[in-house]
Amino acid sequence: MKEKEKIYLLAGESIDVDANQVYPKSGQIINTKGVYDQNSHVTSENLPHIEKRLVDDVLSSWTEYVPAVYDGTIPVPLVISRPGGGHTGWMQCHATSWSCVADREGFIVIFPDINTNAWHFPTQEERKAYYDNASEKGKKADILNLVFDIYTPAEHLLVREMKAIIDDICSRYNIDLSRIFMQGMSMGDFFTMNFAIRHGGMLAGIGQSNGPASADSFFDAEGNPGEHETFVPAYIDFCSNNDIGMLAKDRPSSRLESKEMRNLSFWITVNQVNPYPKLRIIGNENMAFYDGGLAPVVFREVLGRGHGQTFDSADTMWSCFFSGLRRKQDGTVEYTVPDETGYDENAVALSDGKLFAYIGNRKQHIDEKGSRSYYVKVTFEWQDRIDELGLPPGKPDGFEDVLYVPVSFLEIWGYTVKTDGEYAELISPKGEYMQVAAGNIGVVVNNRIYCMERQAETHEGILYVSIKWFAQHLGKYISEREHVMYINTHPCSLSPNMAALISELLKD
Repeated sequence: MKEKEKIYLLAGESIDVDANQVYPKSGQIINTKGVYDQNSHVTSENLPHIEKRLVDDVLSSWTEYVPAVYDGTIPVPLVISRPGGGHTGWMQCHATSWSCVADREGFIVIFPDINTNAWHFPTQEERKAYYDNASEKGKKADILNLVFDIYTPAEHLLVREMKAIIDDICSRYNIDLSRIFMQGMSMGDFFTMNFAIRHGGMLAGIGQSNGPASADSFFDAEGNPGEHETFVPAYIDFCSNNDIGMLAKDRPSSRLESKEMRNLSFWITVNQVNPYPKLRIIGNENMAFYDGGLAPVVFREVLGRGHGQTFDSADTMWSCFFSGLRRKQDGTVEYTVPDETGYDENAVALSDGKLFAYIGNRKQHIDEKGSRSYYVKVTFEWQDRIDELGLPPGKPDGFEDVLYVPVSFLEIWGYTVKTDGEYAELISPKGEYMQVAAGNIGVVVNNRIYCMERQAETHEGILYVSIKWFAQHLGKYISEREHVMYINTHPCSLSPNMAALISELLKD
């Protein structure tokens, strides 16, 4: 097999301009504050802008990137990457690393412009009119761009134009028809979902990034997924601070009912996957991989980013998902799990009040006696004097709620445990002698005293201890959010929707 081309990032001159109005000169980098969280880089130069009349004599346009290694002798994959509302196809290229990945992998990637004959960014007057009349069902048929209903009719220009563009690309290049992928950001995500519902059989996989589809559009009143042509491998990609101003007031109180999680649930249901995913959290990147069934599903949430794609999202999408997918002639999906997935095989996830833990990507009872993990609230002794003392609102650093598990649970990490419910003697994986006792905050380790966050406790004849202290003693990394704890062998930061997902996975 031919050696892959190497990616090499170029230094450039930073300019502050509107990327939709100014095409940077060679070596320039657009660093416009607030645009796609500034995924700044020197963009490839061979990006011709194509204009053709393909449907209804309406002008369609897109930016096209063909890597230098393409010679037409072998079929190559096609990636269609669609921009957010108010942006051009070229801006989507600039906001992602798709052209870099195409150089390395040899596929062709196109970035369609949004056709204003099919959709336009809503004005303030249109938004107000929609919300003032939202109860009128007839409105939904007329204002596609405001309602974000994913069921765009197959005859809509949005859908027919995209199919025609794909046909045009396939007529001019040697495209592997079993490996056509579509990804979109924001409204591009919405358009990708529209197309997948109507022509999913054309696609080997889709990537949805920070889309605005209404949470209530994925399932009907009986809880069944809405109409769709077929199952589609789906990669759901969000940032934890994703928000769209016009929809912010519609956000549900439960994260599981948010558009992000309803979107994930839609494809989990349609693709009939194993409901227990393999997890991976590296730094601020949270991922859940669902396999089995008709087609795989991946969920990715990046902690701390806003309404935009991370610069590495394209590479992660390709390397961890698209690269292993193929749509066969009979319509089934062939999936070879890429080596890049790198699941957290030794991670442990726990949630407040649960009988179960997620251990090495398997849901298991915490112990054989039906014990539950539980959090205990830790209060700062002068909490009622916060204002008087001139301290910031909330708890001071270090006053965190403590998660308890039966001391026997520590055996999952190789601790040897002997306990009678009040006392416990342990041998750590490092060979240390350890001892704890109910009501004591101390831990004896090789005849030295150490201090846990809170004392050991006995409930119904079972001795409970702080799992965080014993995990940290072994050098493990811990992240907590909303009374969910993730314990890993490398740095990790639990994101809000991943915490909600884990809590749901561990329910009785």
